[in-house]
Amino acid sequence: LSHFMTMRDIMKRFASALLLCSALLTENNGVADGAEYVVTNTMQGDALEQVTNDFPQVYGIYDVTKGVTLVYNQVVTPPPTPSPTFSPVSSILPNWDFESGSISPWNANGDVNVAVVLDADRGSNVGVVTGRSATANWHGIGQDATGLFQEGEDYNVEISAKLTDAADGVSTPFKLTLQITFADDTRSWQSLFYTGSGLTNQWQTFQAYYGPFQPSASVKALRVFAEGPTDGLSFAIDDVKITPDLTTPSPTQAPTAAPTQPDHLVDASMNTERVVIPQPPPADLSANTARSSCPHDDPTLIDWNTQFSSPLTEGQDITIPAGTHILVSESITTKLGYITIPDSSSLVIGEDPVNGISIDANGIDVQGSLIAGSETCRIQSQITITLHGSRPDTSQPFLYKGIAVTGTLSLHGKRFYRTWTRLAKRAHTGENFLYLQDEVNWEPGQELVLVTTALRDSRDWHENEVLVIDRIETANLPSSEVKSVVYLTSTIQYDHIARPEYQTEVGLLTRTIKVQGSATDSQPTDTSPSSCQLYDHNGSARSVFGYDQVTCPNTYLTGYGGHIVMYGSGMGFVEGVELFRMGQTNFMGRYPIHFHILGDNCPGCYFKDSSVHESYYRCISVHATNGITVSENVAYDVTGFCYYLEDGVEEYNTLSYNLAAHIHFIGSPALGGPQRINVVQASPDLLLPADIAASGFYITNMHNNIIGNSASGGWAGFAFPILNTPVGSQNKDIDYSPRKKVSLNIDGNTGTTPPRVL
Repeated sequence: LSHFMTMRDIMKRFASALLLCSALLTENNGVADGAEYVVTNTMQGDALEQVTNDFPQVYGIYDVTKGVTLVYNQVVTPPPTPSPTFSPVSSILPNWDFESGSISPWNANGDVNVAVVLDADRGSNVGVVTGRSATANWHGIGQDATGLFQEGEDYNVEISAKLTDAADGVSTPFKLTLQITFADDTRSWQSLFYTGSGLTNQWQTFQAYYGPFQPSASVKALRVFAEGPTDGLSFAIDDVKITPDLTTPSPTQAPTAAPTQPDHLVDASMNTERVVIPQPPPADLSANTARSSCPHDDPTLIDWNTQFSSPLTEGQDITIPAGTHILVSESITTKLGYITIPDSSSLVIGEDPVNGISIDANGIDVQGSLIAGSETCRIQSQITITLHGSRPDTSQPFLYKGIAVTGTLSLHGKRFYRTWTRLAKRAHTGENFLYLQDEVNWEPGQELVLVTTALRDSRDWHENEVLVIDRIETANLPSSEVKSVVYLTSTIQYDHIARPEYQTEVGLLTRTIKVQGSATDSQPTDTSPSSCQLYDHNGSARSVFGYDQVTCPNTYLTGYGGHIVMYGSGMGFVEGVELFRMGQTNFMGRYPIHFHILGDNCPGCYFKDSSVHESYYRCISVHATNGITVSENVAYDVTGFCYYLEDGVEEYNTLSYNLAAHIHFIGSPALGGPQRINVVQASPDLLLPADIAASGFYITNMHNNIIGNSASGGWAGFAFPILNTPVGSQNKDIDYSPRKKVSLNIDGNTGTTPPRVL
């Protein structure tokens, strides 16, 4: 078990990436008698189960399929005049403790019998549910709660429960649910509390945090009910306490005023994770200011307008003469066909601080070098390369709507640090600022993504927000936990959590170098309908946490953005670059950036401090290539697996401090039983069957360094497929088993993943 705890950084909150299991954790190191601990849902910050350490041990349920973690709550002995999180006596529900002697206003939820009985173990009245159907685990006990929940309010939830007719050792799911009936008679169900396997035949007290209550439409009725034990089992409940969270005061200022109240602040040192989450190394920002060896300052370069002095025509192919080194110092206003850079030549893109530089082409064939900036001279002004080309019926050469590199690609945009961080304070609807845990050098006008903390994260319903920076303050801050305050040009639309057990991520999307697919021929055209009925693997309609819709399987299959590929003898050194509208759905090898079958022949190559957003096929593929560094990147709104080790032969690569958010599976989601899913075959609409379970990270070989990454959304956060042999035709005759490779450094990776089909 101690080994399991040290590997928690691999398994924590992987939701469904690894395996379905529960483990009983025992931990004694550093645990004091009388200290109170809480098992917490790390997605929503919901306390799932409380256990008090009356003896020199503390026990809790850890279930990797539900994304929960054991976290320290507060020392209760000796009591230093505590401010309890949970109210010990009151509840918004009438007859919350059944001590009236009557069952009313509680009543049956479904086809069951409910009654009040005196429980000898508790010495008080409890509510008992019997006669439960063998086919409906939602049958239970509930009461009308219309008018009891206040919009915008957060609530603490506490309930005691046990199974009344189960043998020792039996444990089942259990939950407390809020049913919302809207004015149009449609319904939604929200979880007030949930445990995947915590209910036994012994009384237990569970605690949770719910909020804010923010219905999406006008409410007609509310109902609270307890449900979830295995079909046919009877259960009892008592002391159902739902109380407003008085530790979260209402804002004392207008939403757009300067923030001054350091309530509920949290920084990395206060994080309650069971492991220390590693942080990226400090950045050397001198390449932004004290620059040296700038390639565009080379006096021997020939200006583009001098070399190509004759008027250019739209679609014209351009070949740089052999042995010639060209400088682009201003925008090329004509959309070109293919630009070819011979192996003895180079194309250097400079800076235009006033207007920026833009280049439009159908493709760039880099046999020599394509250069913008250097490691000691990061590009400060805007460079935009736009790739054009409509989606063909069949796969085209790498050059088509791509940057095809058999020489050297060297792109170095301005260094922004951090590229992503976490909230230091909960972000509330209507505010126009964010408290951040780290100092950032982001700039006004740049876009950022504020990652969702909602239960659902799909194309048709999510709470990720892309926002624009108005200004940033890094001095005169309200508290030591806050390192930056980012002011926004608009207000926040949804609440985003920042609690000791989990703080939402904030990632920078904009960079000074941008490679993008054209706006006129890249975006998918098959985006309707937005959602369809959800079915299980047997073809029966189903719902998950009240949602019965899912992204339609035959939509979003036509995205056709640009792509970058290093292959043959190609090498890539890419940092500070924004990849937008890139990737080509279901076209093999056409990803935003792709290191393709380079083996050990790309020493020192990297893709760093960059961003990928609105990608139609993956983020980055490391394919049969070793020793690549992929670090401090932000990926958002991505179709298919994102950070992708393709064949299983990839070794000694480093994937560190990357963020993946809002990841979309292709086709219908993976469905099945607890250990099996239906067999899925490749097709033109699903080139890689595994994409029905697309995740932020796809790690086919453990012999790599996977450090400090974070994943939000997707079918799972991290996928570790077990490959007996590598995939890919070029690997069919090699004697190699990825599953037998030992791990290198896998440390401090985190993930928050919604229910798999949502």
